[in-house]
Amino acid sequence: MKIQTVCVGAVLALLTSVPCEADTYSVTLTTPTQLIANHLDRGNNLLSDVLPEVPDGTTVWVFDDSSQLYLESTSFFGGGLWLPEDYLFPPGKAVFIQVPVVPYTLVFSGTPPAPSTRQR
Repeated sequence: MKIQTVCVGAVLALLTSVPCEADTYSVTLTTPTQLIANHLDRGNNLLSDVLPEVPDGTTVWVFDDSSQLYLESTSFFGGGLWLPEDYLFPPGKAVFIQVPVVPYTLVFSGTPPAPSTRQR
């Protein structure tokens, strides 16, 4: 019985230490302003992590759940800078995005978030 417990523990430790495979998907924007959502974890899930390469002048509007208002818009400038704010864009969050050129294809890459264990 003791050997069986040790083996099960070793298998569980191995399974939980295996990193998730990276995933990629794309969204083609066909109108200048569209609602998009992020489905993957990447870095700290900031705009600069999730959308590191978009056309200069791209603007994003983020809805703040607690205040029930849109935050100040933020725009992308060369060099990966989102100004005035590099907002959080975690999996499950949606934002309005406006790109200066259409059509434009956004590429999202990262790892799927861990499944939620919360009961509903």
